[in-house]
Amino acid sequence: MRNNIMAILVGIGLAIALSAMLSRAVACPFCSVETKTLSEETGGADSVVLAKLVKEAPATADPGDPNSGMAKFSVVEVLKGAKELKGGSEIDVVFFGDSNREKVYLITGLGEEKVDWTTPLPLSTAAVEYVRKLPSVPALGADRIEFFQEYLEHADPLLAQDAYDEFAKAPYADLLALKNKMHHDRILKWVADPEASPSRRRLYLTMLGVCGTKDDVPLLEGMIASDFEQLRPTLEHDVGLGLSMGGPWFLPMVIEAAQQDDRRRKLGLDALVACYLVLRGPEGMQLIEDRFLKNPRAEYTHVYSTIMALRFHGDENTGVIPRERLLAAMRLLLKNPEFADQVILDLSRWEDWAVLDQLVEMFKTSDENGYMRQPVVSYLTVASEQPGELGKRASAALEELEKLDPETVKTARSLMAFGALSRARGAASAVSSANEATAAKDASNQPAENNEEKPVSSEANIATEKAPSPVVEPQGFQASPEDAKTDVSAIPDPAAFGRTGQEQETRKVEAGRQTEKGLGKENREDTPEFVARNATPHPVENPKPVVATEHHLLLVMGVPVVAAAALMGVYWLILRAGAV
Repeated sequence: MRNNIMAILVGIGLAIALSAMLSRAVACPFCSVETKTLSEETGGADSVVLAKLVKEAPATADPGDPNSGMAKFSVVEVLKGAKELKGGSEIDVVFFGDSNREKVYLITGLGEEKVDWTTPLPLSTAAVEYVRKLPSVPALGADRIEFFQEYLEHADPLLAQDAYDEFAKAPYADLLALKNKMHHDRILKWVADPEASPSRRRLYLTMLGVCGTKDDVPLLEGMIASDFEQLRPTLEHDVGLGLSMGGPWFLPMVIEAAQQDDRRRKLGLDALVACYLVLRGPEGMQLIEDRFLKNPRAEYTHVYSTIMALRFHGDENTGVIPRERLLAAMRLLLKNPEFADQVILDLSRWEDWAVLDQLVEMFKTSDENGYMRQPVVSYLTVASEQPGELGKRASAALEELEKLDPETVKTARSLMAFGALSRARGAASAVSSANEATAAKDASNQPAENNEEKPVSSEANIATEKAPSPVVEPQGFQASPEDAKTDVSAIPDPAAFGRTGQEQETRKVEAGRQTEKGLGKENREDTPEFVARNATPHPVENPKPVVATEHHLLLVMGVPVVAAAALMGVYWLILRAGAV
């Protein structure tokens, strides 16, 4: 039972970490969206107006009056929808804010016949002009974030926050495309600003990694190399000497202040290390290893941030640090019991099969109730899918470990089917397997005389290189007889259950254009008639039977319970610490 609970906790942690990694691969690598952007708010509304307060809501609400609690606003400008409204029209909105009659508010509404207005958002003069410009901003690409770049660190906090969130949502490729239009000196100033928040500093460090030069390296190197632990003995000696000579009682606070200053310098360390390596190159790896990966006194958060920076270079394929150099750095953490289980999946994803024997030995010598064994099983499972001698070695190792600890191997395989550990498969292997399967299928469908080898077009190669690396669930892993009834390949891809909101909106716009062009209902792509007429009339040959997947009962029922218990435990510890 204890093994199962540990397995669930490991699966939850790895799933969260890996989902964060996957999201970073699409958007700004080290940024997180903090609020809903104004573009999203206005874009998702049916009506958008600028208005001024005319009459405050009554001080007391009347239960018998459905309009009680409503303030009256006069529409200044209609930005979207609300065709029946015009300048001077009045609307009733729930509002208990500032009674300033000169302030302009942004109010969005949902519904067409009867509009439900949301809480008014007060705007400065600059924000009013900003909101008016939003509809004309390009929807995608570097041209979009070029507009928001001018509002980073704006005097109006609303605009500064909105600009940051737009950058946090933007793909990393857009930042690369913006390189020549970035304001280098301004970004460098923000990076060095001690008052910058960690999230903003991460963005500015990411941008500096795009537009920076070798001249910026000393600043970054100084931020990385600062080490409070080296200063502590000297500070403690000086403070002790000062106290013995009758110095003020608050002298020990100098030590605390120095430690806090060092931690402040390390805020956003993941982006700091990534930026430093981009500008410094492979020569910078030695400092990173000595300062964080080899240093037994390095703080846990600092080591984890360094791992995230190395993942950025490995997953984004920046080309700055050779893959073998990144692998050598990651392998150092296999000797660190706090991080070994985390980097095993990175080594698997980057196809580092040189540590296979080392991981097998680590499995054998590790605590059976620890976190090490299940990532090793995942690593070996992916390695067993490789062709040739490597696959045979990994399969033999799996069989050996299953005899040693069958429960852990079975649980790890269940988690792989559940989706938690499956991301250990390298993207290159996934693409290769998919291409091999496609080639085999095409070959089997060709007549004998047409089976000669044909050159692959350059256009196909370009499409393959530009296509995003798919995250493929491990299929065909060597399941035990108890698990043979579970068909992992029958688990559907969640992305196949529907289009994203943006895709749906794009299809609506396209449908409207087709209607304006006079296309009949039978020619419009959004109609059942078009789908039915263009559907493939031929049945699928030898269809694969869909096998109902039986989820592990403990996983389905236990995950929420264990998660809730863990949160309650943390809450209890916080309360206990506060009581002490």
